Amino acid sequence: MGLTLKNFYIPSKPYITKKLDHATLSKLLDSSSFVVDGIYMITGGLERNIDLFEEESIGDYKIKAYVKIDYAYAGQARAQVKNIKPFKKLIHRRPSYTLRINIYNSNQVIVYSFVQKYTRINQLLDSIDTQYQGLNQFFTGVNLETK
Repeated sequence: MGLTLKNFYIPSKPYITKKLDHATLSKLLDSSSFVVDGIYMITGGLERNIDLFEEESIGDYKIKAYVKIDYAYAGQARAQVKNIKPFKKLIHRRPSYTLRINIYNSNQVIVYSFVQKYTRINQLLDSIDTQYQGLNQFFTGVNLETK
């Protein structure tokens, strides 16, 4: 039994382009940029973390693997954020992806960890494929040992 990749979609252009309506924006004027960023993500229907595998555990091992997407601002959203002084630091963000894979044993101790940040989607997809193949070999070996 090995890992199964989920049917996931990772955007090749991670940008927030949809601006907030006036009523929502006026309620957020006293909020931190972290909260404002979250509201832009919700109104745009964007996901920050994308899970990679169907399985959460294999045998005694638990798996947590996901891609974290850091969105940048563009278009109307960038113009809106640029005009409000407390939110100006959001326009300096650059789009990136972080691939994070952790495997825990039955005692909740990390036995494998992989974290890498990417700015190009092709490199990210190649790395996901490489990690997937390596983890499949690992779990195939674990299952042979337990039989």
